[in-house]
Amino acid sequence: MGADSLKNYVEGWLQLPGMDGRWRGYYTWQKESLEPVKIQSYKDHPEVKKIVTKFLRSKKRHPRIQECYGNAFKLSIFDERIGYVLGHALAFIPLAHAWNSYGDFHFDLTAELALADPGGFSAYVKICEINDTEVLMNPAFKSNVSGPDLGQFYTYIQEEQ
Repeated sequence: MGADSLKNYVEGWLQLPGMDGRWRGYYTWQKESLEPVKIQSYKDHPEVKKIVTKFLRSKKRHPRIQECYGNAFKLSIFDERIGYVLGHALAFIPLAHAWNSYGDFHFDLTAELALADPGGFSAYVKICEINDTEVLMNPAFKSNVSGPDLGQFYTYIQEEQ
């Protein structure tokens, strides 16, 4: 299990009968982009710990369960040094998921604070990372509360090409 399971999950979609057009492009993009990443506690990086502590105090609320896109988005908007990462996480099933990065340091506030289980997901694969606040705030995503999911971001990059 682990990153290979997530890779197989994405590749499995491409094997479905009738998979063509936009959907084939979408899953091919994921397959070609996926990169296993190691998630660590935000407390393990001194600068990230400062940023997250300041964020939590300023918002007066902790990340919420089932709001990974919003949780990651809000932290990325709070401090432009924090990246917004989209990919998949493996729980008992693969899940589309969002988390954050600080350079090559990846951390997941949803798992660590909302679920209170930093080891709740056994593997992560990154599909893309957004480090540009203007892109995150793009009206194409139709939200100022949550960042884009994989489908929204794929549509956005296709339209930008």
